[in-house]
Amino acid sequence: MATITELSWSDNTAGGAQPGDIIAYDWDNGADGVIDHLAIVTGATSEGYPLLSQHTTAQYDRYWSYSESGKDWIENTEKGARVYLIHIAY
Repeated sequence: MATITELSWSDNTAGGAQPGDIIAYDWDNGADGVIDHLAIVTGATSEGYPLLSQHTTAQYDRYWSYSESGKDWIENTEKGARVYLIHIAY
């Protein structure tokens, strides 16, 4: 079972994301309802800001709303993007 919650870009905690949760991004074609990218929560800062890891070395333990490749916040580089927290319940 899982819960899926749309996140606000201004929520630094990403909805209280925990290690093992998934952050799903819909950014192609102006947030068309199709998930385009996934990342896994692998840790958190001391302030509770989730850190994500992905499939490239440049994307290990990065902030959930920051694009290392774009060197900017995702909401700025992917206009209209939507993001979701997928919390998998045990």
